[in-house]
Amino acid sequence: MWGRVMSEFSVEQQSALDVVLSILSSPAYQEQHKAAIRPRPAPPATNSEKPSQKPIQLAEASGPAKLVRISRRTDIPLSEKHVLVMWGLSTYQNAHPLGTTFVVNNSVRNALRESEYKSAVDAATKLAEQHGLDRVYLLDD
Repeated sequence: MWGRVMSEFSVEQQSALDVVLSILSSPAYQEQHKAAIRPRPAPPATNSEKPSQKPIQLAEASGPAKLVRISRRTDIPLSEKHVLVMWGLSTYQNAHPLGTTFVVNNSVRNALRESEYKSAVDAATKLAEQHGLDRVYLLDD
């Protein structure tokens, strides 16, 4: 049954669903959320197309929000409210119970990916300051 249903989804939707299902079925996740299952952002999808390897020059935050580079989503404490900027399969913003995630399309076809990333960092910094958060996490692949 799932094979027929899965074939009706795009590759991006299938990938996102696979990630969500792998998280929800993991023993660590189930153990941690015995009392109440709460939505949690999915880990970044893997993509063979990497963004350019040169570091992107980011303007330092003018307010109290500090930019913190992390290599894994697990570097963010589980219960900490946060704003995260990361690369992904498309560009979008996702609000969730613990904050907001900005995802920027890192496809080679996205000629504007670096400017979109800078814009996402700027928006994330402003949002963090509005909500009294002292840092913005930048997930590096």
